Amino acid sequence: MAGKLKFSTAEFHDRVLVSVTGEVGVAAENQFREALASAISQETPCLVVDLADVPFMASAGVGVLMGIRAVLAARGASLVLASPQPAVARVLEVTGAADLIPVAAAPERAATECEPGQPQPAG
Repeated sequence: MAGKLKFSTAEFHDRVLVSVTGEVGVAAENQFREALASAISQETPCLVVDLADVPFMASAGVGVLMGIRAVLAARGASLVLASPQPAVARVLEVTGAADLIPVAAAPERAATECEPGQPQPAG
């Protein structure tokens, strides 16, 4: 059984960085969603999710990311992923999420990927 996810959050003037540690499996889906939802409650123009310490992500985790992306886009904000490990990068590619969510090689490079999202209708 995998341990719980761990999160650390850093706030900057133009973005919030959430660093995730642990496996984002089905059992951790709600914890992942709650942590990211808490980070975007601060009305940030850009949320950067650092995945360097995430060795595995199930499709449930990708679903959480897509939901957060939709919420941010509706506000004109953006989501950027940083430093995914190869297995996680592959899941993002296979699911098509990598085509919709910018991926930066490192958190410090993510700021250049933070572009305002286009407001989209909910649904």
